[in-house]
Amino acid sequence: MFRFIRSVVTLLFLAAALPAHAALKVLATTSDWAALVNEIGGEQVNVYVATSALQDVHRVDAKPSLVARARTADLVVATVSEL
Repeated sequence: MFRFIRSVVTLLFLAAALPAHAALKVLATTSDWAALVNEIGGEQVNVYVATSALQDVHRVDAKPSLVARARTADLVVATVSEL
């Protein structure tokens, strides 16, 4: 888990170091990840949250709009558990 968080933070720092004119588009699966990305990226990121704070994150329907957001995102931040 620590390795994953470290990888996400490293990617955000590398993306922030590039001279870009537009904000980095990020899809976060939960509001916790969205808050972390907003804190790290500030105005250089545009975050979309796939779930609300009251929604069960294990029961998310893959609607076409959510799939389109994932395809156009520059970075997807998600929690992945090992099986």
